[in-house]
Amino acid sequence: MTIHWDVNRLGGAVRVIAVPIRDTLSADMNSQQSTMVKALMSCEAADQNRERLNMDLLTSSITSIATSPVVPFDRSSVLWVLIVGIVMAFLLGAGLGANDVSNTFGTSVGSGVVTIVQAYILASIFITLGSVLVGWSVTDTMRKGVVDVTEYYGQPHELMLGQVAILGGTAIWLAITTGLRMPVSTTHAMVGSTLGFTLVLRGTEGVNWDEIYRITSTAVDIESVRTSSFKTVQLYALSESSKCDSDQDLFTKARRFVKNLLPNVDRVDDEKTIQLFSWIQIFTACFAGFAIGANDVSTAIAPVAALVAIYKDQNARQEAEVPIYVLLFGVLAICFGLWTLGYRIIGTVGSRVSHINPASGFTIEFGAAMTTLIASKLGLPISTTQCLIGSVVVVGSLRGGEGVRWVVFRNIVITWISTLPASGANIEKGHSAAEPAISWDNQP
Repeated sequence: MTIHWDVNRLGGAVRVIAVPIRDTLSADMNSQQSTMVKALMSCEAADQNRERLNMDLLTSSITSIATSPVVPFDRSSVLWVLIVGIVMAFLLGAGLGANDVSNTFGTSVGSGVVTIVQAYILASIFITLGSVLVGWSVTDTMRKGVVDVTEYYGQPHELMLGQVAILGGTAIWLAITTGLRMPVSTTHAMVGSTLGFTLVLRGTEGVNWDEIYRITSTAVDIESVRTSSFKTVQLYALSESSKCDSDQDLFTKARRFVKNLLPNVDRVDDEKTIQLFSWIQIFTACFAGFAIGANDVSTAIAPVAALVAIYKDQNARQEAEVPIYVLLFGVLAICFGLWTLGYRIIGTVGSRVSHINPASGFTIEFGAAMTTLIASKLGLPISTTQCLIGSVVVVGSLRGGEGVRWVVFRNIVITWISTLPASGANIEKGHSAAEPAISWDNQP
């Protein structure tokens, strides 16, 4: 039996069978290619997302480091800044003891109530008590109230250099004025130097202007109340001419009271009454020493407290409390200056500006101490020097102005006016000279 093959039909059948297979294979290949393309695109998208995520993380990290109050650094690179700051702080404290503390006790020595050695002993005791018990609030105001510390997040070295500049500028000015026997305000020198360095580094944005306004306005208000109060008491209560009989009418009493408010060179003080104030003035002298410790010591050690906080905690925020050893360090420096050079300013305040007796000395010291203590409780750094010298001048002017040596007072006022610019004059130069010496490339 013979089989005949129809080639044409066979070829057609093969084609019929092959075409669907080819189409199927082509579709499978296209599908695989599409899947591969999609997979590649997905991988590329994932890589792009990963790169974007890494960039976001890097940017976030940089921003976090720049704005964080805690920036790790090599402490060895700034150890010299801390050491220089401590030395400057001791010199500043010594200058404050020789100047501010001495003018506080100058009235007691000038009136003859205490000797100069007794004044030194009382000052040392009560300055320590005032600093430890009350002084922390003023320290907080000076180290992080005047300056906006948030501007220094990420650059704590700049804040450290600023504190050293404050200490150096103020210490030099106090040394000059003490040598000239001129009592000046350490507080004003410190505030001026603080403003100077932060204006140089951060401009007006680096200053808490609300705090500056609070310091100045409250100090002026307290000073006005203090002056009017002690003047009224001293004139009306201590003057023999203010005595009046109980049967006098109200108009006569009022007229005599107003008369006593005016200067009178012929006013005669009751000597027995004045002598009664000898022992009372010892109390006010101790009170004044306590107030000095509460205000001026805290003002002086504020920069070194900031240095210790930044170095120890690597924290520009300075949230830690002021260590007790920092306060005691300030007391030690102040007592050193008081015992070695205090006699120079005591002589100026006690005798060169005006004649002081126990009654007027009590009035001067009590009014100034009350002003200083109230300001300390409010956290306000004020000038005890200006409180005391102003009190001396007002009491002396009650004699018609003849009790005041106006030439000496004029020279004192000139030094007051010069304090702010003089103490801050070296801030920019000192910062520019010291900054290159610190290397901040040694990050852990």
